[in-house]
Amino acid sequence: MPRHRLLPLAAIAAATLALSACGSSGGSTDPYASVSAPAVGGPASAEPTAAPSDGPLLAAKDAPNLGKIVTDAEGYTLYRFDKDSAKPKPTTTCVDACATKWPPVTVDPKGKLGLEGITKEAVGMVQRPDGTSQLTLGGWPVYRFAGDTEPGATGGQGSGGTWFAVTPEGKKAAGTGSGASGAGASGSAGGAGASGSAGGASGSAGSGASGSAGSSSGGSGSGSGAAADSGY
Repeated sequence: MPRHRLLPLAAIAAATLALSACGSSGGSTDPYASVSAPAVGGPASAEPTAAPSDGPLLAAKDAPNLGKIVTDAEGYTLYRFDKDSAKPKPTTTCVDACATKWPPVTVDPKGKLGLEGITKEAVGMVQRPDGTSQLTLGGWPVYRFAGDTEPGATGGQGSGGTWFAVTPEGKKAAGTGSGASGAGASGSAGGAGASGSAGGASGSAGSGASGSAGSSSGGSGSGSGAAADSGY
């Protein structure tokens, strides 16, 4: 049975507060000020324990064509968004309709998080506009893709040229994705045309250069049909 490191999320919140205080010149409100650390049995350096099967989990997995990426407890691929930022502090920009298509990975700051193949130093949190706490890897907020209909699918890879599967370090995975959604998974002109999405509606083998309404989402053909709505 795999062994997981169990990380108290309150520790992440405290670290986030410390970093925010160091980088702030004003009296900004701390989103985690009311969080108190939960009681933890044993010292922080204790032997890792198995994460509860129904609890939140981040796991490093090998994906075909992508290498090592991160999945959630159910095996679904997690992604990062180029329009977000990690420095000088994590920032999330995917809200409203974007967050419906790319659901953010949110957690209870008072809970615990299982880690498999991921270092605790890579994990953080950022407060979203609605007040929920979103997990970050390497400072980048992480998301699921609604178009991935089964565990292991990587259909969001390369979508719109801005969405990429996230690595255990928070970097962008390189390569082409796969999955039932096919929403620009290849990140290429041909991939967008093959997906049967709005971006490939021009019928020009996904070239995107035909000037048709269907190619407007990509322009050059490098974007995906999934990215037709406002750049996500």
